[in-house]
Amino acid sequence: SDLISNNVAPFFLDEPNKYVSREYSTETGNFLGGVADYTGRQMFMNTHDEHLKTIGDVVYKMTKIGKTSEIEKVK
Repeated sequence: SDLISNNVAPFFLDEPNKYVSREYSTETGNFLGGVADYTGRQMFMNTHDEHLKTIGDVVYKMTKIGKTSEIEKVK
């Protein structure tokens, strides 16, 4: 549709699996990947979920150290 093709803004997701049962983590990841593929839009996600941490093309780990954060590229 025109609405999807005209919107190129990225998705920003904060803990998208927060209220989803742990056993559905894989399905949630598959769904989010499908949405990104279907829309062609970039997705940024903040998560503690172990499965969702592995599905991105690029993954960073952020660790709070005192009043600052350390950022490490994982994948």
